[in-house]
Amino acid sequence: MKTENTDSISKQRRWQLKMKNDNRCQQCGEPSGGKAHCPSCSVKSREAVRKRNNFKAKVDGGRGRPQIY
Repeated sequence: MKTENTDSISKQRRWQLKMKNDNRCQQCGEPSGGKAHCPSCSVKSREAVRKRNNFKAKVDGGRGRPQIY
């Protein structure tokens, strides 16, 4: 982990950067397969954003989506 000024970085951010370098989830530390978050944390964050912004769930056959038969 290479950072220029580690004095101004919080412990939490240092931990997140360490997890990122180890290919682990930046939220819980579980293996993430090279992505920022593991599948369970991705679902949690996606649902939280949908709730916060009043977005609807993806619907097959909706605007711009192909109909699945």
